[in-house]
Amino acid sequence: DNIIINSEEVARDLLENRSHNYSDRPEIATNELFGSDYNTALMRYSSRWRLQRKILQQSFRRDVISNFQPMQMGKAYALLLNLLEDPLDYTKHLEAHSGSVIMSAVYSYEAARRRDHMIERTAMALEITAKELRPEVAAIFSAFPTLLRLPSWLPGMRLKRVSPLAKELGMESLENPFAYTERGLATGSVSSCMVADHLLKLHETEDDSSWYKKAVKESAATAFGAGVETTAAVLMNFILAMILQPDVQEKAHALIESVVG
Repeated sequence: DNIIINSEEVARDLLENRSHNYSDRPEIATNELFGSDYNTALMRYSSRWRLQRKILQQSFRRDVISNFQPMQMGKAYALLLNLLEDPLDYTKHLEAHSGSVIMSAVYSYEAARRRDHMIERTAMALEITAKELRPEVAAIFSAFPTLLRLPSWLPGMRLKRVSPLAKELGMESLENPFAYTERGLATGSVSSCMVADHLLKLHETEDDSSWYKKAVKESAATAFGAGVETTAAVLMNFILAMILQPDVQEKAHALIESVVG
């Protein structure tokens, strides 16, 4: 059964105050096929999930996120420059912007202003997964997991034909940015970020180091994947709202002008 929560108060009560009772997820048979079984949001309730949740909460709690504001300001300038130079390709600019922000916050990775290879590979993985792993498709294979044993050449088994590429891209997103930060820590070339901060604190934790390191890697990849599309979608919805409500746009512009001149 699916329960849709349409109230922030209820969501906080169930998923925060009583999270011990309601944090489990159903088993999704296709997660491993697509290489997304490490994703915190898709994982079943377990000690592995609890550790990843702890890492994410420590990295993005309210008193920490203000540290990202100078970086976000710099990325906003880069976005404005891209929009000024090529306004027609605004969707790509917004995706590049959102990817560069989360990559910097998580990995201290300075993405190219346009067409960054690492961000594009991750976006491709997310696009394939979103297109092929629609809820109704995942539900069928979860209800009848033996279907996954059928050969990929059979009609209706497109999922198995595209999953190898999605899994390859997903593993790249998991391993490559993390390796970049590890190398930077060794040479002292990275600044404070989610991965670097947790790796530096690794010797202080009582958790098994290999287990904790794996949890940091998987939590970081989850944050990266979650931050790319969602932020871009919010910005595109904002642009749509301004186009549909020009009077609101004029008021906002006038308010900005009154402050900055």
